[in-house]
Amino acid sequence: MQEILQQIPHWLQSVSFFLFSLIKSYSGASLSAVFEYSYGEMLLVNFSASIVSILLSYRYRHLILNLIKRKNKTPNGYSGKMKKILINWNKYGFISAMIVSPVLISIPVGVIISAHFKMPKSKIFFFMGLSTFFWINVFYLTTRFGISIFS
Repeated sequence: MQEILQQIPHWLQSVSFFLFSLIKSYSGASLSAVFEYSYGEMLLVNFSASIVSILLSYRYRHLILNLIKRKNKTPNGYSGKMKKILINWNKYGFISAMIVSPVLISIPVGVIISAHFKMPKSKIFFFMGLSTFFWINVFYLTTRFGISIFS
């Protein structure tokens, strides 16, 4: 199986990892370690994807929220899911949301929720970028050196 995977062109692997990292940053980082990318290659592919995801999510947040509101068909756009998000936001705060977003709920959802709660753009970009950088490194290094963080 490893021989088959190694026959995939390097550029196609990189594009795949980039696309994975647009939503869940850890998947691209872990795959980069499995395919033995250098640290610089991994960082270039996965962190650039995360930055693109942050920028696009922030830029098109109104469009995405309008699509969600139309789909849910709630009179004020306030659903039970939004109530849960609001409770957790009030309980744990912005920084906690930024720390767990790249791993638990995805980069775009974390950015859209933060923007919806009127957090400054600079804070969203800085903390989501920092959090994504942290998680990319954690998953790349643990996968690369065979360290299990879940057992």
